[in-house]
Amino acid sequence: SQWRAQFSAGRLRLRDVTPLDWVSRQLFDSDVVPAIILWDVDETTPEEVSVRGPVRDVGELVSREGPATRSLPYSTFVGDGDTPWPLAATDRDYDVAQHLDGFGNLVDWVETGFGMMTGPNAHVHDGPATDRTPLLGGADVYSFWRGWPRRWVDVADVANPTLWRGATWDAEARLFTGGNLPTVAVACPVISITVNAAPFDPRSCCLQDTCTYSFASDHSEAGTYALLGLLNSQLLRYYTFVFLRSGVVGGGRRDSHIYKRTIAACPSPGSRDLTEISNIARRCAALALPASRLEQELWADVVSTEDDITSLSAWPIRWHDWPDRYGLSTQTQLMDRLDAQTLQLSRGITVTSDEPSVLDFLECHLPMVVERASRISKSEAQSLPVPSVVSVPSLLEQYDTVIEERDRAREDYLRLVNEVDEAVFEVFAMPAHLRRVVRERMSEFPLNEYAARPRKPWEPTRPPQIQLFEPGERYS
Repeated sequence: SQWRAQFSAGRLRLRDVTPLDWVSRQLFDSDVVPAIILWDVDETTPEEVSVRGPVRDVGELVSREGPATRSLPYSTFVGDGDTPWPLAATDRDYDVAQHLDGFGNLVDWVETGFGMMTGPNAHVHDGPATDRTPLLGGADVYSFWRGWPRRWVDVADVANPTLWRGATWDAEARLFTGGNLPTVAVACPVISITVNAAPFDPRSCCLQDTCTYSFASDHSEAGTYALLGLLNSQLLRYYTFVFLRSGVVGGGRRDSHIYKRTIAACPSPGSRDLTEISNIARRCAALALPASRLEQELWADVVSTEDDITSLSAWPIRWHDWPDRYGLSTQTQLMDRLDAQTLQLSRGITVTSDEPSVLDFLECHLPMVVERASRISKSEAQSLPVPSVVSVPSLLEQYDTVIEERDRAREDYLRLVNEVDEAVFEVFAMPAHLRRVVRERMSEFPLNEYAARPRKPWEPTRPPQIQLFEPGERYS
């Protein structure tokens, strides 16, 4: 914004801008996208400014062709206009910062670091074994809340074990022994649109270096849960975006870098009592597990309780327009209930029955089957194991009950999140007018698209779907 003021005042004339996107991508310790700015002192104002790049590799700067160049109107870079700098802190923001400057920082009582670096020699596996440690990566906050790793690693082979240095994995106990490990710590993905903190047990799993870990220096669970509440609070997510630049939006990237120094530099209430924040955060963590359960998981649990099993071909249903050469896949399924007796599976496939409860069952069951198999044919669908028709109403009733319980857990979780936000405002003795500033700024772009959108425990990251094509379809 200072450069913008200089160009607006007419003292300097901007000529050329080259954003160095490769710096934020390849130099891992960078929070912002730097740029090369060329200007001169001239009475003549140019009509356009040359913008080069984005520069994705240092080689593009020294190549004969150079980076691609485009031109933007000079008015884009001067005055307030309709395109203000979205990351510039406002005077209202500095009022908040001035208030928080009277407190300490998390580094005063929190230890933080990166997870272990697997490296080219580490044996990372997709399945568990007695000598493998569960490994949580930064790709999915969901796995932290659930404790469900997607990969396992032989810790002895990693390049840098960090927190787990000196600890030994006991395959029989499924715990780390030795070392000085806390009973609970906080994990944050390094690349995320905002701070997303979740608890994990460092004695039973380890983190990859795509995450940071943090915990109270005295290893107390109360202190670490207070840290969890602080990091996930609206105030600290706002602060890290506006002042620590952890929420850079540029170069076409919507992710941010939450480094360990980002966490260490966050404001801390100092010696103030954090008991209330700790207690609420602990209750949030307890609710996260029942709240995070997805519909297909709950449905699978309900169906697994039924012992009387038959095949779908024995059910009173009729398939329509489903040749066996066509499949029902994750891309083609619709599951649209046209009426009480008709369920549309895809654009061309429907199934009918005189018993609506049977179609209610299929509407819940087939998406789970297709998700696991990616694609099923008609013959595969007919051979699916299903409960007897007489037990279907009871199973549907059980499913409705567990869904209601799950939804109540989500409501309670969101209520506690709001309580944490208020408790954090209180512990920082934040005046009412500054609280309004934070809330209003979090509703404005770009904060409303980044800092105000933490990942909820029931929002897993899904791997990209491979496009499947059916016979007769054209590639597009």
